[in-house]
This record gives sequence, C-alpha cells and structure tokens, in this order.
Amino acid sequence: MEDPIPSSEPHDLNAVKRQVRELEEILERCRRDNDSESSPSDSQGLLRDCGLFLQSRVEKIVSDCSDVGLLGDQDFEAYLGHFEQELSSVEADSAKVSSEIEGLIRTHEEGFVFADFNRLNVDIGQLKCSLEFVGLQDLEKEKLGADADYLTYGKDQSDLMNMNEDKFKLLELENQIDKNHIVLKSLQDLECKLKWLDATEQFEDAFSGLKVISFEENCIRLSLRTYIPKLKGLSQQITEDVKSVNHELLLELLEGTMDLSNVEIFPNDVFIRDILDAAKSSSKYSLQWFVTKVQDRIAKHHGATSGGECK
Repeated sequence: MEDPIPSSEPHDLNAVKRQVRELEEILERCRRDNDSESSPSDSQGLLRDCGLFLQSRVEKIVSDCSDVGLLGDQDFEAYLGHFEQELSSVEADSAKVSSEIEGLIRTHEEGFVFADFNRLNVDIGQLKCSLEFVGLQDLEKEKLGADADYLTYGKDQSDLMNMNEDKFKLLELENQIDKNHIVLKSLQDLECKLKWLDATEQFEDAFSGLKVISFEENCIRLSLRTYIPKLKGLSQQITEDVKSVNHELLLELLEGTMDLSNVEIFPNDVFIRDILDAAKSSSKYSLQWFVTKVQDRIAKHHGATSGGECK
C-alpha cells in the first residue's frame, strides 16, 4: 500500500486520522462478532442441537408408526399424508442445518474472514505510519515557518525602527528648513528696511546737507554741506547759479546728555563762538537749533562774499 500524499492543511490530516480510528473500531467490532458467531464450541453445540432435534422427530414418527396396523383404510391414508408432510419438513430442516454446517466448516477451513481481517490490520498499520510521518513533516514545517516568521518579524521591526528614525530625521530637517525660511524672510524684511533707511538718509542728506561721519563716546563728527545762491544782482534778486561749501563740525557733548560743551569747525572760516555760547546758556536750544544756526551763518558769510564779487 502506497503512503498517502502529505497534506499541508492540519484539518485534512485530522480528518484522515479520525477515519482511521473509525476503521479500527469497525474492524475490532467485526472481529468480536465473528469470534462469537464462529467459535468451535458454538459449532459443536449447533450440531448437537440439530442431532437431538432430528432424533426426537424420528422417534415421534416411529411411535406414530407403531399404531398403523390398527388404523382403517381412510385413517391410514390420512395418516400417511400427514407422515409425508412431517418427513418433508424434517428433510427440509435437515438440509438447512446441513447447509449451515457446511458453510461454517467451509468458512473455518478457508479462513477468508481472518485473512481479510489480517489484511485490514496491515493496511491500517501502514496508514497510521504514513499519518505519523505526515504529522512529523507538518511539525517540522510549522517549526521552520515559526522560525521564518520570527526572522521576518525581527526584520520588519528593524525596518520599522529605521523607517521611524528616517521619518524623525525628515521632520527635523523640515523643521530646520521652516526656521531657515523664517530667518531668511526676516533678513529680507530687514534688508528692505535698511535699503529704505539708506534711501531716506540719502534724500535727507541731499536736502539738508547734513551727514553723520562718526559717533564715538561723547563726540559727534558731522559733515555739513551748505548751499550758497549766486546772485546776478541784489536789486533783481535773480539767481544765476548755486554753489555749495563743505565743513566738518566736531561736537563735544556733556557726558550722558546731548548738551554741547565745545565745538570745532573745519575749515575755520566762520565765527560760531557766539552761537555756541547761546546754546550752552539755555537748555531750550537743542542740537538741531545749533546746527541750523551754523548753516545760516555759513550761508550768510559766503553769500555776502559772493555778492561782493558780483558787484
């Protein structure tokens, strides 16, 4: 008998095992029934019972025949018919018993039932061995599958950790990029403000002629440009041309204040001592007032000089 093909499904293997157990139970039940029906003692008892039954029937017939001579013709015919019926019945029973006895004897002599039982036992034993082999293969496959699942699970966990770490780094980079964008936007805004302030300062310098050169501790150095109109004639007040003169003012301030303590002008071609004394004498005169007065003094001085030249 060939080994069955191993099944990868545990449900099919369990079903086959259950069917094998059912075959074993059926085989055991048949063996018990056969032993109970075909034992030698039962056969001998059956033969003995059949013999006693036939003997009793024969004795009854002989007993009935002893009175035959006393019967009349009609009674004799009736009795003869009854006797023939009894004889036929006995012969039929005898034939039936003989057939059963011959069948039992033939069964015991040929032994085909036991041969079938033995063959079934061998087949069932081979089937059980095959099932055990298949079960061991399934256990080995389950073990290998569990090891593979464990390795796969470990690899998946490692991949998941690496993926989470990569995502965390990506989030950090995105956050850093957002911060850099904010800083860049702030720098761009600051650059725009600086450009605006620079342009404003240039306009102010162009119109006022005043520019801060340096500011160190209590000293301020200013560049002062004064525009001097050049007149064609004083009576007509017609402007012929405009020129400018440049001066530098070195302003010394009282510590911690914006009050003047001393002033120097370069070139020193304009008298400004009286303006300085006036600014120092009263706190109502601001630094702006002082610079404006100096520019007026320069314009008058150089304007008068230009007017004299025109005359």
